[in-house]
Amino acid sequence: MLKMTPLEELIDELRLSLHRVTRVSEELHADEPISIGMRAVLEYLLRNSSATVPTIARSRDVSRQLIQTLVNELVEQRMVTLVENPAHRRSPLVSLTTSGERMIQRMRRRESEFLESIQSTIPETRVVSATRTLRALRAAFKGEG
Repeated sequence: MLKMTPLEELIDELRLSLHRVTRVSEELHADEPISIGMRAVLEYLLRNSSATVPTIARSRDVSRQLIQTLVNELVEQRMVTLVENPAHRRSPLVSLTTSGERMIQRMRRRESEFLESIQSTIPETRVVSATRTLRALRAAFKGEG
């Protein structure tokens, strides 16, 4: 049997948790016409207002090309719109449309209801500690730790 270090166990648990969270999200939003990646773009815009594709990509630590593909799909579905960016001619601002905002708000309400149902199973102090640990792990992987 393979013996893992505590860090390897944490990473393994992180992978398993990511798969489970993805599955739960897909089940919660099975009736919505967007992917998890598209949802992430909508949520970013809800939290941060308008932004360029490169800004969104940097915040998510993914490629600009991936975000551009997701934004293009969201434009087709009229969930976001591209508006002129006075600071940069070649990089328009991506903004939520009314229907995009309604969709992400609906999805967040659904998720909040689900999270409320499991919130009491893990003490808040443990959640805060886990968040700090995962933030430090992400920084270490980026060479910032």
